Parts: sequence; C-alpha cells; structure tokens
Amino acid sequence: MKMKDFNIIELQEQMDNNSLSALKLTQYYMDRIKKYDHQYNSVFEVNEAAINIAQELDEERRVKGKRSLLHGISILLKDNINADFQGKLRTTAGAMIFKDLYVNYDATIVAKLKEAGAIILGKTNLTEFANVMTDQSPKGFSALGGQVKSPYGDFDVGGSSSGSGVAMAMDFCTVAIGTETSGSIIDPAGCNGVVGVKPTIGVASRYGIIPISWTQDVPGPMSRNITDAAIVLDIIKGADLSDSITELKHQLPNYLMSLDGASLKGIKLGFPKGKFLKAVKQEKLEIFYRAISILVELGASVIEVKMANDPHNLKKDVMYYEFPIALNRYLESLGHTAPIKTLEEIIKFNNENLKERAPYGQTIFEKCIKFKESFKEKYQQELNNSVQASKEIDDVIDQNNLDALLFVGSEAVGIPAKGGYPSITFPGGFTKENEPVGITLTGKKFSEDKLLGYGYEFEKYMQAKNS
Repeated sequence: MKMKDFNIIELQEQMDNNSLSALKLTQYYMDRIKKYDHQYNSVFEVNEAAINIAQELDEERRVKGKRSLLHGISILLKDNINADFQGKLRTTAGAMIFKDLYVNYDATIVAKLKEAGAIILGKTNLTEFANVMTDQSPKGFSALGGQVKSPYGDFDVGGSSSGSGVAMAMDFCTVAIGTETSGSIIDPAGCNGVVGVKPTIGVASRYGIIPISWTQDVPGPMSRNITDAAIVLDIIKGADLSDSITELKHQLPNYLMSLDGASLKGIKLGFPKGKFLKAVKQEKLEIFYRAISILVELGASVIEVKMANDPHNLKKDVMYYEFPIALNRYLESLGHTAPIKTLEEIIKFNNENLKERAPYGQTIFEKCIKFKESFKEKYQQELNNSVQASKEIDDVIDQNNLDALLFVGSEAVGIPAKGGYPSITFPGGFTKENEPVGITLTGKKFSEDKLLGYGYEFEKYMQAKNS
C-alpha cells in the first residue's frame, strides 16, 4: 500500500506502534522521487541532510515521544522559501542568478516546521520567481529548474507552485508548501487533483520567502486530504515579529479540531455564472455542477449570485509597484550570502545571456522598473482600487446571506487575492481524458476553519463513494 493512502494521523499511529519510522518514510519518498520524477521534474533538489534528521527524530521519539503530529513527516518546500541546512539545500526561485544561493536563515514557517519535528525533504520546482518575471513563460517553467510536467497527461500543471502540486499528486512527500500571490496555490492544486489552502493574509508569516507583494503574498499547505492541510496550517500559523501583518487582534482557531463536527447542513453557498464560467470547458462544468448536487445532498443550499468584477480582467499594478521594493528588502536580509542587491542587477545579469537565463524574456521585471518612477504618485490609489475590488467578496456574501462562494478551479482567484481573503480547493473529479477538476471555496477573512470543514464533508462523501 502506498503512503498516499494514509493521512498524517494514520502515519503517526504506524510510527507509534513501530510498524513505520521516519527513516522508512523518508526513504520511501526519496526512492519514489529518484524512480519517477525524471518524467515530471517536480522536485528541484532533495535535502542531503534528510536521512540523518529522520534517524535523529526516530531516536527522539523512542526516548521522549513525538513533538507534534508532524514529527517525522516529510515536507517539500516551494523553492522560494528559505531553508538553512548549512550549505546542503539551495533557495533559488528557479533563477540562474540564485543558482548557488545557500541562505543563512530559515523562513519563519520553516523554523516552525522544524521545531514541530517535520523533515524538510527538499525543494520543488516553480514558475520562475513565482510567475512575476515574464508574461510569456509557460506555467511551471524556470530557467534553472526546467519545465514541470503533469502526471495526468498533456495538461496544464498550474502555477506558480507547480512542482508542489505535481509532487503531491505523485506521492513524493506527505505535504508540500506553496505560496500564493494570486492563484499560485489554488491553481496548481486544482490542476493536479490535490487540496490547496490559501490562508487569509496574516495567518502565516512571509518572512524568509522570496516576495512579490506584501499586500497579497501568503504561504499555505498543499496535501492529498483536508486533514493534513489543517494539521500543517495549525503548525505554520501565528504571529511573527518579523512580519507585522501577522500581529492579529484575535486568536486563530485550531484548524484540525474545527473538522470535528463539521457539517454542510444549513450552509448556504453562492456561485457566479457568466464571465466566471465562460472559459470553462463543458465537461469541467458538468463536474462542477455534479459537485454542487453533492453539496446539496449533504445539506447545503446553493444559489446563483451576481458579481461585478471580471476575474479575467483584473489589474496587477499593485504587485508591479511592490515587487522591486519587497525583493530588495529580502535581498538585504540575506546579508553577505546575497549574490546581488537589486532587481536591476538581476535584469542586467539575465540580459548578458537571455537564451539561457531568460528564454521567455523578463517583461514583467522591466515593467516593474518602469512602475518605480510613478510609485509616489500612483501606488496608493492603485492599492485602494485593488482592495476595494476584493471587498465584493464581503458584499456578495452579506447581500445573499451566504457562508461562502463557490468556483471552478482557479477561475476567480484574483478577486479574493487582492484583499487577502482565504480560499481552499479540493478535488471534484476527473474528465474522461483524466484531467483533474478542482472545486474552490472562498470566504470572508479568517474563515478558513469553516471552508476546511465544508471541504472535509465533501471529501468524506467522495471517499465513501469511491471505496
């Protein structure tokens, strides 16, 4: 039986009764990566220290017991997240300029994962610089890491956490961590038939993650089931003095405990049609409507709602304004380990050999440099416009007395992203050609516990149906 058949709680039970160990689990994933990933290119680098760490954690479990539910659990990180292993694991964002970058500190969420006893198995490939380099590149491509490929066929792998989504689908780890600015967790999770959680801005720290936008960036778990996502979110959540947006005025819930007693009975969901479904193929629409019928069968009411924003025509100016500043701050945090100090230096480096270093160009980089000239005059108004657009989430939910909004895959991710609203996606089914279709729920800020509960009920139904 494959490890993908078990959730984290079940894996812990096996380790507690000595039928499994962290070492065996780590080796299992390493063997699968070595055997299969040459076809999919989802894993950029395996952590050389992982085996030794697994052995140490097994001994610690024997002597002291487990630290948390993540003790001995293997996790892959998107390769824009700092992980310091004394020169044994790089952080590159898929960029040639960072080819030899070994960072000197952990991202806050990585420090929390380590403290919980998780094993950082390695780094996953991604769309270079989390898809803020060029608007010409295919999803999942980076100059350093190459092209990530779908395990399901000639399909879109989603971006920019492409490698994390494929690695989850291929059972290369127990959980992967992605990051999202606008769709970069939800899209690849849906495209690869796995669960993706994009938390509310402020739930988890961004410190030590190569940034795009301090307004929109957030890390989140990608997993094969809702339970695992909730467990990981419980570990990485919380305040961080290095990221002031996490200094919240209210206490975050326990996401795993929120699954107990979760129900769709009496829940009201709304979905927009028109421009929100115009790009969706008919067979995917049928799967979406089938999912709606299941939600109704489980006790929810689902109604059609109207939304004014066009998800396919949203401005990205706020990201263009924020990226150069945010990147420079990150590079400064690296101290002497940083190979360069500014975005301008990266552009210059790439221009020296565009064919190898930026084969699809760097149009967005260049646009960001131009935007710097008008930052003082235009940024604040663009930010106001962006946040105002996302507030339609609150308006539509309130006006229709909804608990959440329902979408196909990543069709509407840009709207909640602008204001930092949470979304989760979970598998809804497959087309006849075996292409995965994700079902996405979006709610008000800090409603991820409720969204996880709704997804959990749908997931249990699907598991029972397919068992």
